This record gives sequence, structure tokens and C-alpha cells, in this order.
Amino acid sequence: MYKYGRFAIESCADNQVRPVRKMTGMRTWLLSKLALAFALATGALAPAQNPRAKPLPDSPAPQVSAQAHYNIGVALFSKGDLDGAIAEYREALRLQPEYFEALENLGLVLEKKGDLDGAIKEHEAALRLRPNDGDAHYNLGSDLDDNGDFDGAIKQYREASRLEPGNADAHYNLGLLLARKGEMDAAILEFREASRLKPDNPKAHNNLGLALAETGDANAAIKEYLEAIRLNPTSVGAHYNLGRALDQIDDLKAAMEEYRKAIGLAPELAEAHYQMGRDLRDTGDAKEGLSELQKASALEPNNSIYREAAKNLQQRMSH
Repeated sequence: MYKYGRFAIESCADNQVRPVRKMTGMRTWLLSKLALAFALATGALAPAQNPRAKPLPDSPAPQVSAQAHYNIGVALFSKGDLDGAIAEYREALRLQPEYFEALENLGLVLEKKGDLDGAIKEHEAALRLRPNDGDAHYNLGSDLDDNGDFDGAIKQYREASRLEPGNADAHYNLGLLLARKGEMDAAILEFREASRLKPDNPKAHNNLGLALAETGDANAAIKEYLEAIRLNPTSVGAHYNLGRALDQIDDLKAAMEEYRKAIGLAPELAEAHYQMGRDLRDTGDAKEGLSELQKASALEPNNSIYREAAKNLQQRMSH
């Protein structure tokens, strides 16, 4: 869903922007023992019997270590078996309650299953063990963000950025939430840093442009939108937002060109038809302007602004 001109996780982007989740990977030295753990657990590697030796008394099956359950959980997650991964991480934590990596990955899998409260609980537990882990703060921030606790998410993204200044995603998501709160100057700083760290991220440039436009700096916004388009020429949001910024500096001809491109990519985008209709009307092409305004109204029949604009122009043309 397009929400141009608004700052939200999904705003002005071609696809929904989701915080980048970080999965704690398997430790190399543990991987070499994974097959052994499976084999020991199933008895597949039982010692060969010496026929001249006295049989050993029966002994309990060997226990699989917490680390092995953790690695199995990682393997199951990579195959898409979320329930299996959860069970393995929980067993790892039963055997080793202060297993930081298992807590973190369990939180990530619970989030993927839609259990945000459970995910938050696990990430908070992980942070009690390692309060200076930047990824853990970031992952907790992501879940709080998804759960609607924006102030809590801001706090966690700030801490993640402090502990890991090179985490572009933390800066970007922090910028989105600050912009949503109307703190544009602070949002601009975060979007700039995200763009510096990941200069090839068109969404960071696009949202930086939006924040700059909100502060009245249309020329700086245009520069950022052009960079976003250079990186992703099919970005509907960047073309539309560039059109709005060009309108701000009264370059209606160039603005209409950007609206045409946005409409070509997303014909259902009522906002682009509406802005295109206004510019056509203001440059003297009332007939085409009315057509675009009527298209906007047809796409969003409950939008009184679009409906009234088309009605007023039609009345003017009839006199």
C-alpha cells in the first residue's frame, strides 16, 4: 500500500520495508560435531564389539548437548521448519538457560511465527545476559516497532546505533520512527547516516528526500529523489515524490513528467492522477486535467478532496 508523503515502515517504498533481522549463525567448531551428536543420540556410532571382550552393562543413551540442539535449531530454521527450530532452541535453553545465542534465535523464530510478545521476552532475556550487544538491541527494537511500541523501539535503535555505529539499518529505522513523530531534523541526521553507510539503498535516499521536503528544502530533496531513481529507476515512490518537490519549486512541466512515470508504473495510484490533474489545470489544459482528476476520484471514491476538485473544474469549464 502506497502512503506517499507519510513516514511509516511502508511509506514511499516499492515494497514494504521490514527491519533487517539478524540470525546468530552456527559456530564453526560446533558444526564439526553436529553429525556426531546426531549419531551418538541414535546409537549409530556404537563401538564395534570385540567378540573376546566381556559385554559392557547397559548404559543410558548419551545426552545431546545444548550446543547440538542449538545447531539443529539453526539447520531446521534454514529449512523453514519453524516449529522444529523452536523446540530445539527451547531444549538448548533447558540444558543451558543462559545460552545467549539460543535466546536471540528463539526470539527471531517466534517473531517470524507472529508471536511478538514471545519474541520480545526472549530478546529482553538475551540483553540481560549481554546488555552491550548491538544486534540484540536492534532485534528487540524491531519487535517493539512491529508491536506498536514506537518509543521503546526508538530507545533500542538508538542503543544499537551507539554500540554499532556502522549498522545502517538501525539508523534507517530510527529515522523512520523519528520522522513519524515529526522530529524531522533528527530524522534527517539518521537518514543521512544510513545513506552514507549504504549509499546504494534507494529507500534511504527517498526517505531522506521526504524529510528534507518536510523542512522546506525542496532542492535538497530533489537531489535525493534523483539519486533514489538512479539506483532504482522503477521506484514509484521516488518518481511521485520528485514530482511533488518539483511542484514546490514551480517546475510544473518537469513535475508532470514524473507523475506520468509514476502512473505508468502504478496506474492505480490516485495521488499521482490527482497531482497530474492539478498541474494540467494550472498550465491551461483543463480537459486533460479534468480527466486525471476524475480518474483519481474513481480510484478513491470516498476521497472528498479528489471529488470536489473534479466537480469544481467541471463547473468552471461549463461556464
